[in-house]
Amino acid sequence: MKKILIGIFLLAFFIRIAYVGSYPLSLSMDELSIGYNAYSISEIGMDEWGVRYPLVFRSLSDYKPPVSVYLVAISVRLFGLNEFSVRFPNVLIGSLSVLVFFGLLRELKFNKTISLVGAAWLAINPWHVFYSRAGFETLIALFFVIAGIWFFLRGVSRKSSLILSLSAIAFSLSVWTYHAERIYVPILVFILVVLKRKELLVMLKAQKIKLIFPFLTTILFAAPFIYMCVFAGDTTARAFSTSLLRDFHLTGSLHAHGYSDVLDMIFNNDIFLIFRHFLGKYLNYIDVEFLFKNGLHLTLPEYPGMGLLYLVDLPVVLVGVCSVVTHKSTFLKKITLALFFLGPLAAASTLDEQHTLRALTWLPFWGIIFVSGVDYVVKQRIRLIKPVVAFYSLALLLNFTYFADMYVRQFPYFYSELWLYGYKEASILACAEKDNYDYIVLTDTFGQDGPLYTGVPYEYVLFYCNIHPSEFLANGRKIPKILMRRPDWPSDVKKDMLVIAAPYDFPLDQIDQKQIVKTISYYNGKKAFIAVTTRLNEE
Repeated sequence: MKKILIGIFLLAFFIRIAYVGSYPLSLSMDELSIGYNAYSISEIGMDEWGVRYPLVFRSLSDYKPPVSVYLVAISVRLFGLNEFSVRFPNVLIGSLSVLVFFGLLRELKFNKTISLVGAAWLAINPWHVFYSRAGFETLIALFFVIAGIWFFLRGVSRKSSLILSLSAIAFSLSVWTYHAERIYVPILVFILVVLKRKELLVMLKAQKIKLIFPFLTTILFAAPFIYMCVFAGDTTARAFSTSLLRDFHLTGSLHAHGYSDVLDMIFNNDIFLIFRHFLGKYLNYIDVEFLFKNGLHLTLPEYPGMGLLYLVDLPVVLVGVCSVVTHKSTFLKKITLALFFLGPLAAASTLDEQHTLRALTWLPFWGIIFVSGVDYVVKQRIRLIKPVVAFYSLALLLNFTYFADMYVRQFPYFYSELWLYGYKEASILACAEKDNYDYIVLTDTFGQDGPLYTGVPYEYVLFYCNIHPSEFLANGRKIPKILMRRPDWPSDVKKDMLVIAAPYDFPLDQIDQKQIVKTISYYNGKKAFIAVTTRLNEE
């Protein structure tokens, strides 16, 4: 069994680490921010703003929890500043999640064989694989959540205050890793305590002194976070900016200037309207197409897509639902029901519709349901079990191949623009040429069909030009000779300048082809950036 589990771990690791520096096709803005701050921490012990070992990292438009940054700092120290080092912590922790999930399933009283099936399910699950291959904080937070549940159940069953302390640490780290866990974890812990209250009371009577340690551990980890939430605006900035209360569909219907009459106040009051709006967002997650057809958004809506779960898993999931409902274990029913309702809660409280990143906390529920379905089928001792397993295995292989094709070929083709593809090449060009020109202009506006998006080119320049943090801070957080703004041609034309911008920022019909130093294209072939020198204009 141990060899099989190790084999599943190695499979998970290989799927997540293969070509991880190239797929996803470009570092996202969040990955750049985490990566450069990690580099800064590893080099000078300060973030890019000059704050020494912060507990909250100021980012592009919000403030980030610290766990991911410090993990990446270790990786950067080992492997240098590159795409691989930024993504390696997610690769490793995503792979380790397979082992932790196996442990959780064993604590839920599934046998070893069925638990191994659950571990294998997570190893190749498209939702988990996708977020394991890039620097997404939510993936690391999910690992700590699963570990927290596992340690809690194990600590209670073995009456071990030490293991309960590990549970407290894991849950605390999850809250320090990603924003969604700030809603999810406190409610989940409360439910676990209620469900295991009898066992905990027995432990309390038998070992009062020892149970102080899990309590103190929780206080130790939670106190600074609670302080910042109450007294500092940094940690609440993200919650405010993404809250559903800022949704214009909702704010337009609220009674900002009072109610028209008593009936309006009773039946159409703001609390009811907010709840109805939240409920609509919440129910959008309970959607078969979202779960099994297009939830990962690897292609445009009108094209064939990829769900969060493989389509071949749908029959097993349906059997699993029936199995859990009729299961003899009351605890399994209650904890599974809790995970079902809690999963989309944080995601539904935000502006976005069907946000798979924030809803990743839902994944353990689907894993338990899948395993329950497999367990039920195995226990029925169906005579045709071997042909069923063979058919499922073949269908799973086809599903996985389809996902791999979507991920490697379709996703880059459709979404290279939204992943800011091209900024790496543009930044490297800017750094290579800055000593050859008086100024380099690198646009912060991009989009293949017009100026649709605003990027953060300075982060790309810092990262790919390997600018030392002490040098960056010494220059007042500026990069000499590189101007980060959209050009205004021809007023930007100076004696000696290289302008790197989108094609629509130039009057290309008036520019000599010899002035075009380089053209950078998206994966679909459309032009992303053009580098134009002004030297020929002066001649």
